[in-house]
Amino acid sequence: MITSGRYDGSREQRAWLRKFTSDSIGLFVLNTRLRQRRVNGSLLEVPDEHKMQIKMMKELTWQYVIKSPSLAAQQFGQERAVKTLFEVFMDSLSGTDRRQWARLPKRSQDDMESLHTKYGPDVPLGEKVRAVTDAIAGMTDQQAILMYHRFMGITSGSAFDAIVV
Repeated sequence: MITSGRYDGSREQRAWLRKFTSDSIGLFVLNTRLRQRRVNGSLLEVPDEHKMQIKMMKELTWQYVIKSPSLAAQQFGQERAVKTLFEVFMDSLSGTDRRQWARLPKRSQDDMESLHTKYGPDVPLGEKVRAVTDAIAGMTDQQAILMYHRFMGITSGSAFDAIVV
């Protein structure tokens, strides 16, 4: 059911879009072959017709999904959350008071403990940045947003609520 008119997100249109996407991916996967040798740097052999279809689908995704104002707003919020988490975590590691490490997820506290054992109180900045980056990268989107909300005072939660273990 290809609709005429603008996409409105109705149940029927979403079902058709999911089926179309699933069928297309299945077709592309089934018709892609693995070469024995690289050709133009690739081991994959994709029919030209499918390459054009994939290129068109990528462009449509960019135009109608990735560049959409609603996604841009969501990405802005997520970017702000990640930057804030990074700043709070780095601030937690800036002093000599290990109690500030409690702001970090447990596994990151353990990582810092190991680094502290290795370097003493002068853990190199690069190691701290790595520990903080690993802490944030190890979170799900939901965990990061919950922790951001806690740090910003948007949600208080409970002292017994585990956000990140």
